[in-house]
Amino acid sequence: MVLVASPAVAEDGPYDIDGNVPDAGTTLIPDDFGNVKELGPLNSNTTKIGVIHDDVVPTLGDTNPNAQVDLRRAWLDTAKDTTTGDDWLYFAWERDKNTGSGFIAYEFMQDPAPDGCDYVDGTKEELIANCNPWENRQDDDFMILWDQQGGSLDLYLRVWDDSSGTLLLGDPIPLDDDVSQAAYSPDGFKGEAAVNLTATIFGGVTGCLTFANTIPSTVTGNSDTADYKDTILEPTPPISNCGTVTIRKETLPDEDPNTTLFGFDRSFAVESDAEPPVLTFDLTDDDAESWDDVPFGTDYVVDESTIPAGWALQSIDCSASNGYEVGDIVTDVAAGTVTFDLGSGQTVDCTYTNALQTGYLLIVKERKHAADGLGENHPHADVDFTVTGGDLAAEGLSATTGADGTACVGPLTISAVAGDYTVTEEDLANYAEEAAKTATVTVGDDCSEGEAPATVNFLNTPLTDVTVSVDSLEPGGTFSSIECDVVGSDSVSLADEEDDPSITIEDLEPTTVNCTIVIDP
Repeated sequence: MVLVASPAVAEDGPYDIDGNVPDAGTTLIPDDFGNVKELGPLNSNTTKIGVIHDDVVPTLGDTNPNAQVDLRRAWLDTAKDTTTGDDWLYFAWERDKNTGSGFIAYEFMQDPAPDGCDYVDGTKEELIANCNPWENRQDDDFMILWDQQGGSLDLYLRVWDDSSGTLLLGDPIPLDDDVSQAAYSPDGFKGEAAVNLTATIFGGVTGCLTFANTIPSTVTGNSDTADYKDTILEPTPPISNCGTVTIRKETLPDEDPNTTLFGFDRSFAVESDAEPPVLTFDLTDDDAESWDDVPFGTDYVVDESTIPAGWALQSIDCSASNGYEVGDIVTDVAAGTVTFDLGSGQTVDCTYTNALQTGYLLIVKERKHAADGLGENHPHADVDFTVTGGDLAAEGLSATTGADGTACVGPLTISAVAGDYTVTEEDLANYAEEAAKTATVTVGDDCSEGEAPATVNFLNTPLTDVTVSVDSLEPGGTFSSIECDVVGSDSVSLADEEDDPSITIEDLEPTTVNCTIVIDP
């Protein structure tokens, strides 16, 4: 591990190291204290700081540390200094007596606690039988020690190194005021410190480095043979130079099955990428892509670059993200982008919601009606229509014209996605029917003229029955024939020898009818 010296603008970074313990928003790590038995390392030559990772269980047993080294609780946090971009570690403690001496130690291990160390659900007997909390130590794990002798504020960094083939604890490295700060509370029961992780741990690391297991403790000194006095064995939040980014997809309406692919680009590469990295990915409805190895960085961008025809990006919601103030993550729906920085204590979780584009269908129904104005077209109210096709169910939608003779149908999925729609007029007594009509729906918000809805026009004319008859005044005195120029109409010939013939022509649309009648005595 390379230690990089870089000056910080403030020696406590984003924290306020003033003895007012703890800083807001930090994670509490509880511990038993007082005159109670609690689990801790057994007192043995194999449980010293430098070798305890090789100890064979049982490593733990009942202990009752003296008050001056008995921790009541601890706190842990990481955060980014927005001024410098550096990542900082915060740790704090409270002990059972305010006249303590010795060392406060925080050890950070990359691997999680061993399987045998189930601090939440494991019983004391199971932990004693199976748990060595330090078993997973490895190269580049580290400790921060606080020398409290004489009220000291001195902090030291020690890093584990296996370059010799044996895992050894490196020499203490003093942490100066450029990269750290510590303070006691006024009553002496508590203390807090902040350390610049970028300058001391992460600065020389090119890949992801995560510390999943943190053990706060009190120890007798800064040597490899120091003894543990009290340890807090609890789950702790991970410390890392990488974060998690999650991008989710939702559609309106909800797709079933989820078949439509939406294409994305990302500007960041991760350790798990192939070589060369492919920085594109596809999502369907209810899908998500997540990376937990995104290096801390600035101005990262995710872009929904491919939106299928007929769909539009409606919203980008990043409210599920953690560690950000409002406005820190910049979303641009028009561009389809999310822009963000990623640092300690931050996770990005954004949902892209796309909606099927919709439009409206305007049905215009008119009729001829002499009483309302000879030769003019007039609105026809209360006429029923059925709209089918597109992505509608088989029974379609019903619509009835209003007093203005129109009916507005929608929203409907645009025809570019769903296909065209068919508008059918229901049976209308006394009027000539028009055939069903096809409509191509495009994007629009209503049926107003400015939205240019798909429009279908129906014009119906009233029907007339014509009856032509002859009445011979002298019964049997004359025979008559009748023949009209309407194709398909009935006719009567003289050969039929009818004295009172009659024909009726039904359902005539407006036209001129010529009939020839021959009377033969």
